[in-house]
Amino acid sequence: MKKLRDLKVISLWVIFILIILSSCNSHDSNTSSSKLDEITEILKSVSIHPSKVEIETNNHSSSSNTSITRKYKSDVPFDEVKEFYLKQLINQGWHLTEEQELKDKGRYKGERALHFTRGEFLLSIQFAGKRKEVLGWDYALRIAHPADSKEKI
Repeated sequence: MKKLRDLKVISLWVIFILIILSSCNSHDSNTSSSKLDEITEILKSVSIHPSKVEIETNNHSSSSNTSITRKYKSDVPFDEVKEFYLKQLINQGWHLTEEQELKDKGRYKGERALHFTRGEFLLSIQFAGKRKEVLGWDYALRIAHPADSKEKI
């Protein structure tokens, strides 16, 4: 009799813990979904350089970060694209936090990136440089949450 009662108590605890864990996961997915919605709205406010042709869009959403990346073809030099986005994004309240040359296997191949932050979001623009044939795109624009989720596109 005592064993049956102990088994019932343990079963109730297991059910209670599972309910708590399932509500935590649903909160994470709701948060990720709302951040994806916010990023989508931010993207609508960012004008794309007129010479760019979009070739791919990728959405990523997890409990630790959320992002949308769009890749483009364009023959416009990096400095022209840089000036276009500097003017536009600074007027929208974005802050340029870093401009960097990117390495591929320890070597510079002309890849460059601009990183802007606004609140808890990061906006990165990456130029493929000499790797455009390998990557299949010339420029990529990525908006991510949180703002410290910088990574090579």
